[in-house]
Amino acid sequence: MSDEEFFGTVERVLSLGLNTNSYKFALLRALARWGRGSHQGSLISRQWLAERFLEFYWPLANQFRIRQSTNTTREPVAWKWCREAAIDLGLSSATTIDDYRMKYSAHFASLVGRLASRGGCLDEVLPRFHVLPRGRRPPKSLFQLDQEAVPRLCEGVPRFLRTHAGVLEALSLGAWVRFTEQYSPEAQPRSALTKTLRSVSERA
Repeated sequence: MSDEEFFGTVERVLSLGLNTNSYKFALLRALARWGRGSHQGSLISRQWLAERFLEFYWPLANQFRIRQSTNTTREPVAWKWCREAAIDLGLSSATTIDDYRMKYSAHFASLVGRLASRGGCLDEVLPRFHVLPRGRRPPKSLFQLDQEAVPRLCEGVPRFLRTHAGVLEALSLGAWVRFTEQYSPEAQPRSALTKTLRSVSERA
């Protein structure tokens, strides 16, 4: 498989995907983060993905409270559960994800487990990531799901992710900003959105 084909898939997902919330952008960013690591094989655990989602959504939910859905009554659970965790623990908006992970490790682990489990943040986005309008799909997929709904990267994708991790993260970041800025109040400039989203990328 060529990199051009995989980039074609990414472009179609980002530009044509039916995005009612920001999950597809988060998943692509997680795949890019996987490419930055030293992972072996082609399976990506749901637990690992859920922890990345928690890292991504924590500042969006608790620092700026940036809307993440086209429907105000159906914010994604990754966003909602981050807000609930901060409220339950009485955490200020200045509490970073690293603070939360270190000071409340059991609570953090429990939330990762909820996000990874059925009914968490992955059941919606994993099977729908490649779905385009009218039920179409790109010619090439980045991953397939096994019987346990765990994503397995398709042939050639691990190398693609490792080679182009930086570009993929930038593409997902740009698409995420474009999606969220349309719901942000005027007092929340684009630069603030970009800074918030980028902060979790640069932590790696």
